[in-house]
Amino acid sequence: MKKNIFLCIMAYFALGLFSCQNEENLSNESSPGNSVTESTGSKESYYVNKMAEFLNKAIQDPSILETLQEEAKKQIDGDYDILLAQALAISSTRNRTNLLTAVANQISGGQPSSIEEFMTLVDGFKRDVPLLHIYMPDDQDFSKNDFLTVILHPDFDDSKDTIVKAFNKKGEIIELSTKEEPETPFMVVGINERISLFTNRSSFSKINSQLPFFTTTYHSYYLPEAHDYTAPAVPMFSRTSKRDKNDRNSYEVITRAKFASRNAIRDVESWVRGKPEVECQVYFHNKGSLKDFILGESTSISVIMGEDNWYTGKRRKPNPCDNYGNWFVVRWVPLAKTTKMKYIFAERDNGFKIKVFNDLSFKIEGGDEIGSQYVFWEDNINTTYPVTRSQENMFEFEVGQKQY
Repeated sequence: MKKNIFLCIMAYFALGLFSCQNEENLSNESSPGNSVTESTGSKESYYVNKMAEFLNKAIQDPSILETLQEEAKKQIDGDYDILLAQALAISSTRNRTNLLTAVANQISGGQPSSIEEFMTLVDGFKRDVPLLHIYMPDDQDFSKNDFLTVILHPDFDDSKDTIVKAFNKKGEIIELSTKEEPETPFMVVGINERISLFTNRSSFSKINSQLPFFTTTYHSYYLPEAHDYTAPAVPMFSRTSKRDKNDRNSYEVITRAKFASRNAIRDVESWVRGKPEVECQVYFHNKGSLKDFILGESTSISVIMGEDNWYTGKRRKPNPCDNYGNWFVVRWVPLAKTTKMKYIFAERDNGFKIKVFNDLSFKIEGGDEIGSQYVFWEDNINTTYPVTRSQENMFEFEVGQKQY
């Protein structure tokens, strides 16, 4: 009896090992290359890998590369991003060939079975990974006889990851530092951070009163909140120096903000992503008493500060500059009374979320911390506040008031 049980156990483990080997073989066959080790096994990573491999082959055709450049320059979401679900439905301005067909023909050599496989892949990412995109900055010398296609997995962390992998023109996989943008022209295949979407089965038809700018069978796509906001490039001054409890018309405004250095920009947004998308979240307790600060729940206000006007010059060597955004925050007195508010600044990435605890400490998920600072009721209006992260000077902002 014991011998039979032992034989059954051994057969079970042998079957499990065979099954695992089969699964491993299937995984290797479906991935674009065994050297791409960052893949998490998710659908997002699978499609990023496959599309990076295919597009790296496709841009050997100069007309396809030129069409992608034209799309990137449109800056549909405020940066040099190409939404692949939308781009693969357009026609080249040069030969009026549908881009989807052109890419399929280029990578398949005209073989019908390979074209059908690519079309199936495209329909699959439109359904399962609808925000698959290309980032292709315009300040590059495309006359060079070389090109890189960077593979950016959704779990990439700007503050931790120092290496990304890319295909070179020969189709070989190489490693690149995330700290220094390459001299060789490149595009990045990854997941879009700015565009929002709903499934077309949803009852939602508008976001913030805007209609979708693009739709597929599966999803409707919407531009980011800050896309149409143009910050006035002039400073704003207040006539008073102190806040007034009886003032029911003046609102707190972030009148100016600035990154402390070129490295501060790079630390929160690597060259593989493009412009930094800055958001401030302001937290406070409604009653404002000492007991409330210890026991009460916090209230938050989100201030979308956008990706424009944070630096001058080219993305390769950004020079931080004053951004006179004049971003509306809140009318203080009826809500937080005469106490303090905590301003938390972060750079948004995929899955961005700030979790704040009752003592106003916080944790950032799906983004990069820039830093935080308290603003007190007793502070002078138009005070400039430094923002540090791990003792490093990262940012500064100025708070004023404006009547609305």
